Amino acid sequence: MSINNFLKLPIVKLIAMIAMLYYIYDKTKEDPRTISYHLTKENLVKSVENVKSGVEKISSASKEIKDAQALIDEASEVKKFELFYKNIREGFGGSKVICGSEVSIEYELINSQNSEIINKSNMKFDIGSKFNELIERTLMGMTAGGIRIVEIPSDFKTGDKVYDDIIQNSKMLYRVSLLSVSEQAKNNLTCYE
Repeated sequence: MSINNFLKLPIVKLIAMIAMLYYIYDKTKEDPRTISYHLTKENLVKSVENVKSGVEKISSASKEIKDAQALIDEASEVKKFELFYKNIREGFGGSKVICGSEVSIEYELINSQNSEIINKSNMKFDIGSKFNELIERTLMGMTAGGIRIVEIPSDFKTGDKVYDDIIQNSKMLYRVSLLSVSEQAKNNLTCYE
């Protein structure tokens, strides 16, 4: 290794800088106008404590900022999205789905590009139980026997990572069939608007 390459090494530069700082300190420690003169063990400890305190404050502020960002992100996930659905079949009449209705449904998650059914399931839940915002909003106003197909926005989150990845990467639909709806609604639920 040549001397030029050796002198370019970061460790060599660091050692040279430390030696230079020590030299400056040693030459100025007797002069009351310099920082070196005031640099005592007690002052150094105080300075280190001040730096630690500053780092802790920055760390605390950083955590608060991250917490605030998480709340903003969470709030943006709750953002309203437009609901695009198509009635395939009107219901048979009777009670309409409202907030608090107990419903029994069959739904399918469908890849709209090749009509492949990704998932099919029967569910019974209360509207407002936060089962699935998109499905709950799609059911509003339907009567038993009705079928709707709804487009799933690519940024919609179901809470299941596998399905969320599929939805994000492919144009997906829900086919929702309302099998039954209760005649009475529960009052203690809050629904999506």
